[in-house]
Amino acid sequence: MSIENWKPFEKARKYTRSLKLKSRREWSTFCKNNQLPEGIPTAPDRVYKNCGWIDWYDWLGKPSLENRWLSYSQAKKAVHSLKLCSKLEWTEYIKSKPLPSGVPMAPVNVYKRTGHWKSWKDWLGYKQIRKRVYPDKWLPYEESRKYVHTLKLRSMYDWRDYTSNNPLPEKIPRTPYGVYRNKGWISWHDWLGYDEVNYRPEYNFIPFEEARNYARSLQLKSGSEWRQYCKSGKLTKNIPHTPDNIYKNDGWISWYDWLGKTPISDTWLSFKEARKFAQSLNLHYSKEWDEYCKDHKLPEGIPRSPKSVYKKEWINWHDWLGKSWPGKIWMPFEDARNFARNLNLNSSKEWMNYRDTHGLPDNVPSWPDNVYRNKGWISWYDWFGKDSPENYLPYKKARTYVHKLKITSQSEWKKYIKTGKLPNYIPPWPEGSYQNKGWISWYDWLGTKKPLDKLPYKKARNLVRKLKLESQSEWRKFVKDGKCPENIPRQPEAYYQKRHEWIDWYDWLGKPRHKFSTFKKARTKVHALTLSNEEEWFEVCSKDQIPDDIPVNPHVVYEKEGWIGWENWLGKS
Repeated sequence: MSIENWKPFEKARKYTRSLKLKSRREWSTFCKNNQLPEGIPTAPDRVYKNCGWIDWYDWLGKPSLENRWLSYSQAKKAVHSLKLCSKLEWTEYIKSKPLPSGVPMAPVNVYKRTGHWKSWKDWLGYKQIRKRVYPDKWLPYEESRKYVHTLKLRSMYDWRDYTSNNPLPEKIPRTPYGVYRNKGWISWHDWLGYDEVNYRPEYNFIPFEEARNYARSLQLKSGSEWRQYCKSGKLTKNIPHTPDNIYKNDGWISWYDWLGKTPISDTWLSFKEARKFAQSLNLHYSKEWDEYCKDHKLPEGIPRSPKSVYKKEWINWHDWLGKSWPGKIWMPFEDARNFARNLNLNSSKEWMNYRDTHGLPDNVPSWPDNVYRNKGWISWYDWFGKDSPENYLPYKKARTYVHKLKITSQSEWKKYIKTGKLPNYIPPWPEGSYQNKGWISWYDWLGTKKPLDKLPYKKARNLVRKLKLESQSEWRKFVKDGKCPENIPRQPEAYYQKRHEWIDWYDWLGKPRHKFSTFKKARTKVHALTLSNEEEWFEVCSKDQIPDDIPVNPHVVYEKEGWIGWENWLGKS
């Protein structure tokens, strides 16, 4: 439709302002749910681009960012009067109390755009209050720990609740893992004073079945609701806060069983039925789906995260929402490039900022380097119509220069780039600039040693057993002291679990363990979990939701004692 068919800009804007919408998102929602009067465009920023358009604030009749907030120095002065001591205190304050007029709730976003933002320390004025809040010298780790043991707390969550509601002595920190890092810190179990394997609090807990009957009588729906109930102080002392730990070997199956609920996997609609509902909403993108889920209660059986729930059937968001792949409707490359060049931008970062503040036409992609690959794309310099630097040093000479900087990682390289110290003859993104021109790897570029490959499980385990460590805590201390060989993973349970080789800490350290149940008994307990496949099994194991007498890797432990296959183990054969 040509501009002659649209209403004049001033009349269209007057109509829009009468709607009293607050943001561009509300405008988009309004356009989807209501038919606009004839002559009012849904994309006014494109239609009126050269005919009066200023920005979305002007279109909706709202004050622009510059006029809405105080200057950085004025806002900072107002914030200092609040005497807040940390970003956490700031977050708690804005949840419960109004801010002074003209002070934004998200100062980082607002003042980064103007180039004035420095840091939270500068924003809150730590200098005036730091000595009062953070003493110069904390107590030694052993003395602090001795005091904490007297509190008889049972978990990290208990510690957080306690420190939120009770003052600590001045020389004892609320965040001990940060203060005592490399100064004695081992683990939360060590800090609070209980053994992580054999911990049993000094309460006479009632048997599992009685405790479970009590839990079910509360009619709670989830583990998070259970924790909230525990925090309320209503739970009797003979029932544990953490039943999954206390009853781990005495009947515990899962949170669904504990609360008497049906596993979620049994309540979802089939993928086709759920997808049919999603397509009926006429949404276009995953962001729109997320917004819909926030604003509406989904029907029973429809998950908010379909990609996770329907892993086997999932294709992509376009299939879920019933929309064709947007690549079919992108503007031709030359036209899109002409649009980009007219914006007079200089870098991909400026392009992203423009996208976030002004928005792009629907048929111009945010990531043109992906969409137009093999369809005309050359480089970001070409996209913006800028001269491409051709004066980079040859790879070997550039590499020699970079080695002298003594940068040790790719993340450090990125930080160095941001300082602006990199000469023009060294490319900021060498991987692309020297592709097929000498590039080998980041280790070669930075002159750092490539880490050794990790040892297979059995070889690593044999070496670890020679250390004669007694517990998981001692292993962690061994790692934190920097004594762990480079070819042995610092977190062996995570590393070898992915390779389905991990058994348990007793096996890793070579310590006697509680004997595993016989294959038949273990399999009977596993059938009660009603898991569907091997993937679900390892997900449950990763959450530490199986008893100690059942191995994480049954195919290894029971290889010669009855193991048939995963379907037989899970009760699906």
